[in-house]
Amino acid sequence: MTWQNVPLRRVFRIVNGGTPKAEEEYWGGGIPWATPVDVGAADCSYLFSTERTLTEEGVLAGSQTVPNASLIVSTRAPIGYVAETTVRMAFNQGCRGLIATTPIDSRYFRYQLLSRREDLIARGAGSTFLELSTDALASLLLVNPPLDEQRRIADFLDVELTKNRALIIARNRQIDVLNQRQSAFERSAIAGGFSDAAIDSGTPWIGKINERAALVPLQRIAQLQRGVDLTEEERQPGKVPVVTTAGINGYHDKSIVRGPGVVVGRYGSAGSVHWIETDFWPHNTTLYVKQFNGNLPKYCYYVLRSIPYEMEQARAAVPGINRNDIHKRLMPLLPLDMQQDVASQIDSYTDHTNTVIAAIRRSIDLLVEQCHALITAAVTGKIDVTTARGFSPTGGVSA
Repeated sequence: MTWQNVPLRRVFRIVNGGTPKAEEEYWGGGIPWATPVDVGAADCSYLFSTERTLTEEGVLAGSQTVPNASLIVSTRAPIGYVAETTVRMAFNQGCRGLIATTPIDSRYFRYQLLSRREDLIARGAGSTFLELSTDALASLLLVNPPLDEQRRIADFLDVELTKNRALIIARNRQIDVLNQRQSAFERSAIAGGFSDAAIDSGTPWIGKINERAALVPLQRIAQLQRGVDLTEEERQPGKVPVVTTAGINGYHDKSIVRGPGVVVGRYGSAGSVHWIETDFWPHNTTLYVKQFNGNLPKYCYYVLRSIPYEMEQARAAVPGINRNDIHKRLMPLLPLDMQQDVASQIDSYTDHTNTVIAAIRRSIDLLVEQCHALITAAVTGKIDVTTARGFSPTGGVSA
């Protein structure tokens, strides 16, 4: 098929967004106000609602709106998210609104702009951060087939991508189940719960414990200490990992804790637990194990991973993990002569789980690639959408 290529400005009128001042009468009204975060959450789909809203006064004072069935494209931080509005909607300066000036199927152009994301990013400019200007967006060449063809392509992609997304959702659920099983295995293993000699612990989330195990305050197993702040300006080039609540986040030239060690996130990803093989610097957003109290460090790591942090946070006065509170948490402690076997068992189980999850994630990546290839082939007329003839899921467009 041969279709006309036209600049985006021939199909859409571009509307710039904005942010009103922080005056009470401008905010909290009935008009959704989209940011790149909102558009990203609905990427290549419909945008029904936004985190914040404006009043009519707020729109007049510092923003603009587009009607239902318009497109909103993020033009900074990052460039290239696209969503279709379902109601009249305002947006900030990190987005551009596209209002059709001729009869079109918005779905078709939503899909086409998704397929052109790399082109949009390449058109970005700026020294501090990349931004897609109105002129650069307006000059983007779009394929503009007849309206009935736009509808056929959009209908086809709606059906095929719904199937694709269902597969992705199912595989992400598989990952969730595997992670849940991993957590359950760790909690049983650290307590010696798989032994024939296991008895009821009396604590539902722990379940059974080995008859040689004891329920003791966590501080009997490991003593936690708050990390030390290290700003970006203070960091020096080096090979010592700086560990934040999310894990290793850069490096420094000095360590303050000998490895191997264990770090627990206090804020943000609170309850995330990290095993660090080498000497390291724990950030002040974390707690680290100062003393293992004669226990095997790897066993302590799995004990700390098994703590129900969601229960700790639910009863905390402020968000985050409190060292004094968590030190009092009763946890199972096995004798030292059993700890190595348990740690090895969990290591093996973890390796198997990670291998399976990695394979599932590769399959999800492949589904996403196939999805993008199908969109590109369809919107450019390289396949006949009435039969999907010419498309090979693993090889793109076939001869």
